[in-house]
Amino acid sequence: MGTVSTAVGSQRTPTAKPLKKRHRHHKIPRCAQRTIQKRKRLFSGQAANPSEHHGYKETDQPSNLADTTEPLQKRPRTERSPEEPANQPVIRLSKCKAELIAHWTKTYLEGELLGEGGFGCVFAAIRKEDGLPVAIKFVSKTKPYEKLQLTGYGWLPIEIALMVLANTKPCSNILKILDWFEEPKRYVVILERPEPCLDLHEFSSKQGGCLTEVEARIVVFQLMEALKHCKSQGILHRDVKPENILIQTDTWQVKLFDFGCGDLVKDCYDRFAGV
Repeated sequence: MGTVSTAVGSQRTPTAKPLKKRHRHHKIPRCAQRTIQKRKRLFSGQAANPSEHHGYKETDQPSNLADTTEPLQKRPRTERSPEEPANQPVIRLSKCKAELIAHWTKTYLEGELLGEGGFGCVFAAIRKEDGLPVAIKFVSKTKPYEKLQLTGYGWLPIEIALMVLANTKPCSNILKILDWFEEPKRYVVILERPEPCLDLHEFSSKQGGCLTEVEARIVVFQLMEALKHCKSQGILHRDVKPENILIQTDTWQVKLFDFGCGDLVKDCYDRFAGV
């Protein structure tokens, strides 16, 4: 500590002396020093000597390496004859899915397209066992749809679930669901197909665009029977229109179908669906 004289007598007052900055030098490990030296040589254009590596020997180089002094040659392309099959990986379905698809294709013979809607398409088909005319509806899984949980069935698309629920008790004015299958990308629904039959819109067009009062009374009476049956099963169809009503042209039997916009009967609804 130094002292400084003041104007009052010879009294000295102590003052603080600034401390010198001390730099601490940390010892750099040898591995880091070698790395720094190699980088310096690399940036200066000098190649690093491989013998500097710890434990390096000339005999460590593999003996099967090609001579680097020889120019590289392009490997000739091997041609494959058209008859020779390509060694491509075969994509297979799991056993259960493959058996499921094989089941309905072996049981039913798919025919012409009958119609196409927002949730799927319908094809005419026959059951191979007895020649029964059926309709096959394919419902894609990629499109959004609601599901409903049924006891004994689990979660099903609402169209399949409501048709299963509607067919738990027999009704001659509801189109019957005979079977259904689930595939990886779609549902396959097997429906009955009365013959000969037309939907009400096409049938009315062939009748001159409208029905007589007697004919309309026959159709509406059967339609009301179908809706009463739906209500007794707790189902609200919500999409009753001429395109969703089938008429068997020789007997005038009416059948209601397409429950894709339906729902269970509730006190109130918070969204619009159907017509």
